[in-house]
Amino acid sequence: MRCDEWRWPWVWRLARLLALRGVSVPTALIGLWVVSKAADGFKGLAGFALTFPPSIYLGRISYGIYVYHFFVPAALKPLFDRFHINDGGVAFGLICLVTTVSVASLSWFLLERPIN
Repeated sequence: MRCDEWRWPWVWRLARLLALRGVSVPTALIGLWVVSKAADGFKGLAGFALTFPPSIYLGRISYGIYVYHFFVPAALKPLFDRFHINDGGVAFGLICLVTTVSVASLSWFLLERPIN
């Protein structure tokens, strides 16, 4: 028990109850709605966004993006430091984005697709 918890135990119990019920139930309902709509097929703007070819391609290489997104900035940071490039992160972020998608694409075509 934390030192301030003994003074207001009902506050901590209420906060835990609200945190569990206040977040998990709406999240589960939203997830249920999304799965239900996906089973029917999305229409309108959501349907267009999900069937847009770049979205489909990003979904295809999304695991590679997930795997490499942490390593690409770590690999590029020394390069930026070496050439004294510091623009507040905008160029660095864009270059990391393009590099991550490129590495994920290579990974898809050279590793993942042949294994699948």
